Amino acid sequence: MKDPDYERAMGYALRLLSFRMRTQKELGERLIRKGFNADITAAILERLKDMGYLDDQVYVESYIRGRSKPTGKRLFRHELSKKGIDKDVAEQGLKDHYSGEDELAAASGMAAKLWRLAQRHNPEPADETAARVLKLKTMQKIAAKLLLRGFSYETVKTVLNDIEPEFMESQ
Repeated sequence: MKDPDYERAMGYALRLLSFRMRTQKELGERLIRKGFNADITAAILERLKDMGYLDDQVYVESYIRGRSKPTGKRLFRHELSKKGIDKDVAEQGLKDHYSGEDELAAASGMAAKLWRLAQRHNPEPADETAARVLKLKTMQKIAAKLLLRGFSYETVKTVLNDIEPEFMESQ
């Protein structure tokens, strides 16, 4: 006969997984927080891995594909690390499911949108010097937002050069 704590822990773990995918670390922490001991938690995690319900590689793929906001590889690495994904598993997932072209396309789309918004909301400058200052500030804001979203400096530089080539030459 199975241990009743094991059965309760398995039911709890399956219920959590029915809502959304979770990493091994997330599920283990939830089981411990619920009061199940470490031996039962380890057994549950191993059993769920064997059953195919708990797979960090599949989680990484789903996480990358399910992200609705444009995100750079640096931010993906950071977020996956916080969720307890092994560095090698995260790197392999990024390599397989988020190429440099994907990252560049996401950054380009975000930058183009920010550029259009800035053009629409900024008043027409009075002279050429004011126009250059406004353009400089806009490009700096776009660069800062892209960097905050985890895009690399090289990607940001490439994207800004596509938007405004003469600006990047003067930097």
